[in-house]
Amino acid sequence: MDDETTCFWADMPYWTALEAAELMMNFAPGYLAERGTLAQKIEMKALATLMERDAEAGVLESAKGGKFSPHDIALWSLGRSHRLSDLMWKRLGRSSRNKRTPEETEEVAAAVEEAPLHPKTRNTLLRLVLGMAIQKYRFKPGVKNSAAKNISSDLEEAQIFVSDDTVFKWLSTAVNELDYELPPHKR
Repeated sequence: MDDETTCFWADMPYWTALEAAELMMNFAPGYLAERGTLAQKIEMKALATLMERDAEAGVLESAKGGKFSPHDIALWSLGRSHRLSDLMWKRLGRSSRNKRTPEETEEVAAAVEEAPLHPKTRNTLLRLVLGMAIQKYRFKPGVKNSAAKNISSDLEEAQIFVSDDTVFKWLSTAVNELDYELPPHKR
């Protein structure tokens, strides 16, 4: 997609789910419908459907009548395999598509916390977080140590802002919900 087209779409007040999906795939809206491969069209439709479902779940709150705020789509795209171009980010008033301010991180985290996770998905995520904390940060449930602070610090180096209190809260939640006890060789 050329710069002129990118700037045109960045200045639009809203995008439809299909327009946003094509922009995230770095195509001008309408291009894939006319010239895209079947695989590209399927991928575009799947991405648009995911946006619509997240809108229904409240993750994309500004979605009204199928209209999405470009700013919200930009933030939403950070967690996806397709992201908006750097020029699009600049036009939307962002310095980089890979860097969120702490405020934006909190905004997205709040939206994600409000969106319900399937219990199996939540259980899997808690097991992943807890397992990594135990194996790589020597987290021990019920014992005060520096694991949460070290995790928070490492995340910050990756431009992911999560306080050590929040890390500890989720590690404690994982221990409680999974009814986890360290194996004897880890104690």
